[in-house]
Amino acid sequence: MKRFLLLFVFSAIIAISQAQENHFTFRDIPINGSAQELGEKLEKLGYEPSATGNSYKGKFIGDDCKVFLLESDYTNNVYSVVVNFDSQTSWFSLKSKFNKIREMYSDKYGKPSREVHAFYRPYYAGDGYELSAIKLGKCNYISEWNVENGSIMLTIIKDGSIAIYYNDTLNEELNDKAKEKSAKEEI
Repeated sequence: MKRFLLLFVFSAIIAISQAQENHFTFRDIPINGSAQELGEKLEKLGYEPSATGNSYKGKFIGDDCKVFLLESDYTNNVYSVVVNFDSQTSWFSLKSKFNKIREMYSDKYGKPSREVHAFYRPYYAGDGYELSAIKLGKCNYISEWNVENGSIMLTIIKDGSIAIYYNDTLNEELNDKAKEKSAKEEI
């Protein structure tokens, strides 16, 4: 009986440690748990809480940024960490920064699994109105890497800044299932 109990406890410990390893990480912090729990871990790395809920100020890859923790209303678990850099004042500086970051991620994770670098009518790359196109939603600049336990999406957003999304696959799936269940209960 003791052997069986010992085997059961050992198996449970292995299962728990493997479950913890199955979450994607941001700065070696598993993207799992509440925003408060992850926020405390970010603070230990030197990030400071912002006035806006679930956001922190700090540095990432050498530049000032804000880090947002996206927490599910359904599971109270963080499923995504978003790094947002300061807005750029020129298309040249924005594109250069995007390409520099893209190269860093490509060096680590290989060729992106999905890319879209496009402007939409009446705008086009080289017309001198690229920032206007971005602000009007007439530009998609995205590079995405599907990696073990998650994905990373590098994108230019409407305010003329760059955002990097670290998405945890497990918590995204849990969030989607809980959201779907909640919607079905409302019917």
